[in-house]
Amino acid sequence: MNIDAQPHSTLERRGPGHLERSDALVYERTFVLLEALSSPRLWQNAVEAARLGAEVALVEGREPTAFLSAMRTSLLEAGAQLIERHVPDVAALVAKVREGRLELAWAGELRAYRYRDGDVTRLTGREAVSGGLAGGSPTTAEGSVQTGDVLLFGTESAFSERSVAAVSNALAENDQVGSVVLVRLLTAPAAESGVGASAIAVRIR
Repeated sequence: MNIDAQPHSTLERRGPGHLERSDALVYERTFVLLEALSSPRLWQNAVEAARLGAEVALVEGREPTAFLSAMRTSLLEAGAQLIERHVPDVAALVAKVREGRLELAWAGELRAYRYRDGDVTRLTGREAVSGGLAGGSPTTAEGSVQTGDVLLFGTESAFSERSVAAVSNALAENDQVGSVVLVRLLTAPAAESGVGASAIAVRIR
C-alpha cells in the first residue's frame, strides 16, 4: 500500500501583515493538523510548541493519542514561560495509516473525511467542541483504508462550501486526480479571503 500525501497551509491576514494560525505536517504515514485557538499574538508560539511536541512523539514512535499528549505537554511548558492570563491553546488532529487501518485522535474542531468509490464518510464528530489540547478531552476513532481511498484532513476553514464543491467536482470528473490538486482546492478559498487554513490530502495507492 503506497501513500501520496500533500499538506498545504495559508496564512491569516491581520492588519497590514499575515500570521501563521495553523499547520499541516506529514511524517510518512502519520499526519498532524494544528490550529491555534488563543489570542492572535500567541498563535505562532502555540503552533510552534505543538510542532515541537509532535517531533518528540515521532522520534519515540508514539500512537495518535500519545502524540496529543506530547503536544499538550510541550504547549503547556511553553505557556508557562509566558506572562499571560490565558494559556495558549491549539486544536490538534493526528492520523496514522497502518496495515489497512486509519487511527485518529483529535482535540478541538478539526475534520477528517474518507472518499471511497464516490461515497464520503466523515471520520470526526459533528458535535461542537470547546477547547483544544490545553483543556479539551481527546476523541479517538478508527476506520479502514484501502487502495483507491482519498483521505482529507483539515481545519474548519479548509472545508468551506466552495472548497467542498471544488473537491467533489474534481473527483467526479477524474477519480485519480492528484493529492496536490485536491489539497490546493481545499485551501484556495481561504487563501483568497485572507483566512488561515491547513489541510492534508492523502491518496492510498
